[in-house]
Amino acid sequence: MKQKFSIVLKPDAASSKKLKKIMNDISRKYRTYVAVRDIKGPHASFIYMDQKIEENEISRIIGNIQEKFNKIPPFKVSIYGVSSFRKQYQNKTNWVVYARVVKSKNLTKLYGIINHEIKPYKHGKFKAFTPHITLARKDIDRETFFKILKECEGRKINYRFTLKYLYAMKRRTKKEKHRVTKLMLMK
Repeated sequence: MKQKFSIVLKPDAASSKKLKKIMNDISRKYRTYVAVRDIKGPHASFIYMDQKIEENEISRIIGNIQEKFNKIPPFKVSIYGVSSFRKQYQNKTNWVVYARVVKSKNLTKLYGIINHEIKPYKHGKFKAFTPHITLARKDIDRETFFKILKECEGRKINYRFTLKYLYAMKRRTKKEKHRVTKLMLMK
């Protein structure tokens, strides 16, 4: 059976708790709910497949990625500051405020491994690798976007943790809960 598939980086528990608090504060103050309701919690998407893939192919992809990850030791990841972007989405502007995940040689290497494995299934071009954790998106207008951005720039966002694994997530429908596989880095 075909299903959607993604691979995400989740911060450590302490960083996730702090980021979730920021997301909740933004949600309450500005009545924006899309980012805070994401069932994956604070995360940085490495890849999100728009098209569905057969479950046996996903298992093969995960196995190949895991084999390569076994050769990479855990490493430090930094989340520092905020930034933003906007993009057109179904004739609307999607305003996004996010915490920056500092791009490193190791994160870029993981991204390259993942893209190599999913290339046969990806329709269209790969987007530039900009690791980030979304704090607010989609259900905000231009004016609210700039208020949220200004408020977030005043917060101290500076977290560092050791990355030991990524998560592979798959589900058949939006109503179904994600099934999660941890992709371990070398122990």
